[in-house]
Amino acid sequence: MSTVSEVAGEAYARFEVAERSASAGGGSYVRVRKGSPEWIIDTVKAAHDGGAFLPDDWTFTTAREAFSTISDDGDADLDDLAYEFGDEVETHTGRLIEWLGSYPAALGCCDQSLSDCGAPGHGGATGTRSVPRARERV
Repeated sequence: MSTVSEVAGEAYARFEVAERSASAGGGSYVRVRKGSPEWIIDTVKAAHDGGAFLPDDWTFTTAREAFSTISDDGDADLDDLAYEFGDEVETHTGRLIEWLGSYPAALGCCDQSLSDCGAPGHGGATGTRSVPRARERV
């Protein structure tokens, strides 16, 4: 029987970094390798809110990072690991703006963070508190 760490390592190995064509804007992105087990595809789909959102770069990258974290520290309590993983966030404004534009549930995470703090309103500007919530969701 496989350990959680081993299963996460297997999943991590099924991701690859690919290059977009120039006509699609160029740049690199993370994707699941062709021929990967269905459970990995289902897991990434679940990270996209069960398919409610179209695939996005941030979620694929974060899912890959999550599998890497679990495979590296599989003996840790998974709830503690999720919390620690969520705290490893980008704090630079440019990256937060990129996250707001690439992750469909970003504004909902911002609103939830504001609500958790007791603040009313719409929270697009609370990215540094909201990214950890989004990373934990993935």
